[in-house]
Amino acid sequence: MRIGWLRLNKRALYIFIVLLFSMLIDIILSKGINIISFGHIIEESFLFFWIALAAAIIISQSKIDISYFGQIPFIGMLVLIFQILGFNIALNFILVFIIGIAVNLIEYLFVKHLPGWSLIVSLAVGFLLSGLAIFVDNAYLHNNKLLCLMNDDVIGFWKSINMYTIIIPIFIIVWIKCTYGGLKFLAAGENENGAKIIKINVNSNLKYAYLMSAILTIVGSLDLIVRMNHGVWKPNIGEGEELLAIAVVIIGGSTLSGGTIYPFSIFGASTIYVIWRKILNIHLNNPDQYRMALGVILVAIIAYKAFSRRKQNVHE
Repeated sequence: MRIGWLRLNKRALYIFIVLLFSMLIDIILSKGINIISFGHIIEESFLFFWIALAAAIIISQSKIDISYFGQIPFIGMLVLIFQILGFNIALNFILVFIIGIAVNLIEYLFVKHLPGWSLIVSLAVGFLLSGLAIFVDNAYLHNNKLLCLMNDDVIGFWKSINMYTIIIPIFIIVWIKCTYGGLKFLAAGENENGAKIIKINVNSNLKYAYLMSAILTIVGSLDLIVRMNHGVWKPNIGEGEELLAIAVVIIGGSTLSGGTIYPFSIFGASTIYVIWRKILNIHLNNPDQYRMALGVILVAIIAYKAFSRRKQNVHE
């Protein structure tokens, strides 16, 4: 326990140091502290944290889900379709959550019967949902800006209930970290065969993982469209977020072998990512250069973590 606690502090310390360094660079380049800009960074960090935590929960079960590039536009498309059909606003969001959860549970069924193929299954689901969003945009919305814009009532309703959604990740984190059920959940992800020996229902835990991930993804998708994109939907919205989310989860201390999840480190890593995205976006106007530079930074951090872990294993 003592060693684990020291490792937790060490990981948190690394994240904290890099976060302070990133904020210092941002302050220097911005020529001073901008409270409004800092507020936007925190807000964007929370928005990205939803998707990163969703990815971390799946990774904790030694699976990989990169279907977010399709799920995000799909969720927004559902809201627009129900809005055009004149559905009640509350019913609109209820149906979005039901359909979004159903899609993730269907993905879980495929992963359950195709163990070891979670990446391929999620890729197929992502392409299917993304293709559906593009088809609906071309066939029915016709790239019409008015049809691709959530109305003020829908935006206002989501913003009015958005503050209460913070309860969701808090409940999930407390359940995973502080309960016996959460301990079994992580144990099932770390060693599937060992978990089966001690009578842990691995498939049930995997189902819970996809259920929690679905809820986080839906809320994160709606937040991204409503709060960051001001209600404007595009069929390619959220493109690239899935790989960045996995990178942030790894930087936050999780391993692809499963059994680990560190929510606070993941949030710190999300904030670091948002700060550097802002820095690179301002000083590199070319989007290709911006993505390349961001990719180099993420790869360097992940490579450093892998080297440090290998060095630690050699010493042990």
